[in-house]
Amino acid sequence: MVLRLLSVFLMAAMILCVAAPVRADLTVECTVVQAGDGKLTVLDGGGNQHTAPVASDAKLTLDGKDCKLEDLKKGLKVKLTVRKDGGQPAITWVEGVSGSGK
Repeated sequence: MVLRLLSVFLMAAMILCVAAPVRADLTVECTVVQAGDGKLTVLDGGGNQHTAPVASDAKLTLDGKDCKLEDLKKGLKVKLTVRKDGGQPAITWVEGVSGSGK
């Protein structure tokens, strides 16, 4: 009986491991090119331009205070996190620091 329960448990664990989506978060520093319409376009350190949608529940801050996507202006240095979970990448967190710092 114990052997049967153990084999059922192991089978369920294997199914969950195989069926679970692979999720990877990537945090990078870059510069804003354009922000709005639910998307953020940035330049990475190598000068390459990237555009990704911003998740509806993304945390956006500017100088330590909550902000709107439209508050992230061209040229602003940001640190952001992109979630890649098998589908299209989405930005989940953005921290912007303006030149004034406050």
